[in-house]
Amino acid sequence: MKKEQLIRILLTLIVVAATAAFARSSGFYLPAAASLYFALTLIGVTLICWRLTRSWRIVFWTLVAGAGVASELAASKHALSLVSTLSSLGLGSLLVLAVRAIWAEGDERARLKAGFGGAFLLLASEYFGLNLLMWTQNPNAKVLDLYLYSFDASLHIPVSFLAGQAWQQWGWLNIAGVLFYGGLFIPVAVIYAGLLMRDRQKALEALASFVLTAPVGVLLYRVFPALGPSYLFLNRFPWHPLAFSEASRLFVEPIRLEGLRNAMPSLHMTWALLTFWWSRTLSWWDRLLGALFVIFTIVATLGTGEHYLIDLVVACPFALTIYYFCSFSLSWKDHRRVRACLYGLLATLGWLTALRYETRVFWISPVIPWIACILTIGLVGFFYMSAGATRTTPSTHANSAMESESLLIS
Repeated sequence: MKKEQLIRILLTLIVVAATAAFARSSGFYLPAAASLYFALTLIGVTLICWRLTRSWRIVFWTLVAGAGVASELAASKHALSLVSTLSSLGLGSLLVLAVRAIWAEGDERARLKAGFGGAFLLLASEYFGLNLLMWTQNPNAKVLDLYLYSFDASLHIPVSFLAGQAWQQWGWLNIAGVLFYGGLFIPVAVIYAGLLMRDRQKALEALASFVLTAPVGVLLYRVFPALGPSYLFLNRFPWHPLAFSEASRLFVEPIRLEGLRNAMPSLHMTWALLTFWWSRTLSWWDRLLGALFVIFTIVATLGTGEHYLIDLVVACPFALTIYYFCSFSLSWKDHRRVRACLYGLLATLGWLTALRYETRVFWISPVIPWIACILTIGLVGFFYMSAGATRTTPSTHANSAMESESLLIS
């Protein structure tokens, strides 16, 4: 037996043993059984595996591996549920993806290794993300929710409250929003796998942007701590906003609220924009998925009361900075990339400064906050397009025929 085959066999045994050990651990079971968000994140791994291999045989083996993980949970006397079953399928898919990457050859092996590495990094980012968020929290520090609410109220249209009312009244909107909001990793995974099929360089750039968003965003949460209108108004949200006359006289100051400080800027909105932007060179259904992700992220973030409208506005220049900072195929000598990054950074910091120290300016006239929001988003679109975001590469055209085939072939 050749040395290379022995190494592959050894790696396969290590991966299987590690998966079995992790499946038995409370570190997997507790979030896998309790968090639909974590389960949907793991399902994203399944979609990466299926899209990269495009084989019914692999679908079968992911189901077998998922059943094996579920049996490990049962053997450890952990009760199975729909959420833990979905988590088991996702972990089993990660195992199959790793084994397939070990035994594949040539370009397929490189693509599957990138797929496994990306899936593992995104999972780790989600798995440790809450710990990172908790680590940066200061429960004794006051929050700046009144500043954000004052800005939203200066628009003279209670957008977040209206969204919250629609969220509670329209069941289909609630369901769709929850799926897109809780299933954040699913469109991210689908777009990442699609990019791997066409342009590995772009896929790695997208992966870097997805992973970098969390730690940078969490640092901004320390700079501008806020929770969201549902935490500020409690049972008054979304049916009882302050009257404009009351809101205009509101004394804004830091206050104490209980909850995670993860409102400004909205990282969900940031990831949604990044996913949509990275999907632009893919198929029409990838672009549609990205667009729907943006739309329902707006609906869910506002409807649940987790974010103010201004959180979503500031997420736009923040996403632009992350996008072009991670666009490694563009040289830093390209002034368009530099301008896009600088605008995104300055606009993000400018908004945080204005919201903290110049809130009353926005109450002079509702025209001022509306123009500020529209101008911010419009310039994000301008810099995004002018920096060559819709450029295509030779590898895109070379693989377009392959992408147009069925996603699953035997």
